[in-house]
Amino acid sequence: MDESSQRKQQIIKCLKAGCIADEEIAESLKISVNTVESHIQQLYSLLCIEGKGKRAKLVWEVMR
Repeated sequence: MDESSQRKQQIIKCLKAGCIADEEIAESLKISVNTVESHIQQLYSLLCIEGKGKRAKLVWEVMR
C-alpha cells in the first residue's frame, strides 16, 4: 500500500473515531490541514460523493 493510501486509511480511522473537522484530523495525525483536505477530496472522488453535505455522506459511508 502506498503512502497516500495509508494516509487515507488513517483519515478514515479518525472519522470513525469521531474526529470530523479537518483541524482535528490534522492534529491527531500530525499533518497539515491542507494535507487532510487533499485526502478528503480524494476520498469524495473515490466514493463518488457529490453535492451538499459531502462530509456527512463521507462519514456515513465509512461508518457502514
